[in-house]
Amino acid sequence: MAIFINDREHAYVPNETVKQLLERLSLGDAKGYAVAIDEEVVARSAWAEHRIEEGRRILLIQATQGG
Repeated sequence: MAIFINDREHAYVPNETVKQLLERLSLGDAKGYAVAIDEEVVARSAWAEHRIEEGRRILLIQATQGG
């Protein structure tokens, strides 16, 4: 049972929310991150309720500044 985060396989945890996943990955409040599941962006306001299903492909995008 697995999920894929940025094309890397990770353990699937039943009933885990996006927020819990980010905490498990030690990203804390994940400031500056965007999350997409199967190519659909998940609003930050939904992270605490949005449950991740087995086999999903998750993309974590971190905003950066440049000049």
